[in-house]
Amino acid sequence: MQVGNLKEKIQVSLRNNIVKIPVIGEYGYYSIMALLLKLKYYRVLIRLKKEYGKRKIKVGFIVSEIAKWKGQTLFDIMANSEDFDPLILIIPSSHELKKEGNRIDDIISEKVLYFKNSGMQVKNIWNIQKQKSFSASDIGASIIFYQQTWDIPPAPLVENVAGHALTFYFSYYITNSFIPALEVNMYLHYCIYRYILLNIEQVKYYQQYAKSINYAGKMIGLGHPIVDSFYLNRNYKASKNYVIYAPHFSFKYDRGAGNELPFYSSTFLEHGRLILEFAKSHPEQNWVFKPHPRLKTELVDNNVWTKEEVESYYHEWEKIGIACYDSHYIELFLESKALITDSNSFLTEYSCTGKPLIRLIPGNGETLPPVNPFFKKLYDSFYKVYQEKDLYEALNMIVLDGKDPLQKQRIENVKETHLAESYAAQNIIDYIRDLLTK
Repeated sequence: MQVGNLKEKIQVSLRNNIVKIPVIGEYGYYSIMALLLKLKYYRVLIRLKKEYGKRKIKVGFIVSEIAKWKGQTLFDIMANSEDFDPLILIIPSSHELKKEGNRIDDIISEKVLYFKNSGMQVKNIWNIQKQKSFSASDIGASIIFYQQTWDIPPAPLVENVAGHALTFYFSYYITNSFIPALEVNMYLHYCIYRYILLNIEQVKYYQQYAKSINYAGKMIGLGHPIVDSFYLNRNYKASKNYVIYAPHFSFKYDRGAGNELPFYSSTFLEHGRLILEFAKSHPEQNWVFKPHPRLKTELVDNNVWTKEEVESYYHEWEKIGIACYDSHYIELFLESKALITDSNSFLTEYSCTGKPLIRLIPGNGETLPPVNPFFKKLYDSFYKVYQEKDLYEALNMIVLDGKDPLQKQRIENVKETHLAESYAAQNIIDYIRDLLTK
């Protein structure tokens, strides 16, 4: 097979954001690409070693959606250091570009303002005229963090950034399922300098599915910044006892050819109104509504609910409790007494609180992604809801009566995962310092 054909296949894979396991020899395009990227990273590392200690190293965090920003503890520890100068790099998401093209300027400005109001350095790196992100040289960061393996582009392509910066990746979610095509073999996994995972055990497990690909970098087990807040507040005592409803957007519905989802976890169409009515009938409880940021647009864009219906539903929640539409939900978790959700990413995060989780499951669970083996025992200690009667039983027992018969089992299972037993941000900054000094 000629290199030209291989390159074409790589470009197709890039557009699809998934790299297929190559069936080519060691001299194939993947191997050549890996060697070129390693050389680029080596040159960047040598340069940074010479500069380290003489100036602050600029570190960029690429953010396309505010609700997916999960690196606050890492940003903060870098901002308070003498070695690093962190900033947020704003881009639009791919679905915003498709549906909100004429509003991109305003949408980006809103994101920039959000981080500015949080006292953080932030920069828009989206060139509206050229419809692409700034070049890596224009960005000027020597270390760049990615948080998702899709939306690349509009994020700067890793192989281009590699000539100017070391690239790191930790996902905006804690991996609750394990699908090799999504967790190991996406294009970014192939090109990234360091892929940060929860621990060494997870690294070893993932590596079993990556042996046939020549990676430019490697996987490292340092933890996840999103659980740092639980580690730092491990003795926190809740006083507000929020009951949080966090619905996902992935309801099963005909989205049209090419837009189908690989898995469905949302039960919003079955339980969304019921849970709202339950909340309205029990105002003595402190309620929080934390929907996935795409829920509103998915309902409207797929003509499942009218815009008026959606706005009315959201407004009803805002009248009876707190509505959280950004990434500032950790304090709400810490102050809660229970979570009701069908969101996959919250399953593991919320477990760090040790509090009961009512898991809403669509159908018989056949549309859910396969469970990450590291968390199977933990997920078995949730209160599983399949039908309406299961929902009311769980709500009455946990929310109204305050009973939690699975508590002991769940807390033991959380300890087995070692989820919130280290300070990931500190681990990551120490790792980078070691890279630059050894």
